[in-house]
Amino acid sequence: MSSSRVTLRHAGETEETLAAATHAVGLDAQSFPAQWVLSTSLRQGGRLEEAQVVMARAAEISHRHPFSVSG
Repeated sequence: MSSSRVTLRHAGETEETLAAATHAVGLDAQSFPAQWVLSTSLRQGGRLEEAQVVMARAAEISHRHPFSVSG
């Protein structure tokens, strides 16, 4: 996933980031960063139950990625 898409999330472009993250997960479902950004975008869009499911999946594949263990 490109850094510009992650930056969009921080700029409040939730729908565009959600689309990019969904695409990234479609390309590589085992990508922790893609799963993390998707979960975060879902959460910011108020889709909390979906975000929780995606974050659980991300945690399973994280291999203790720094994002997953940094609170």
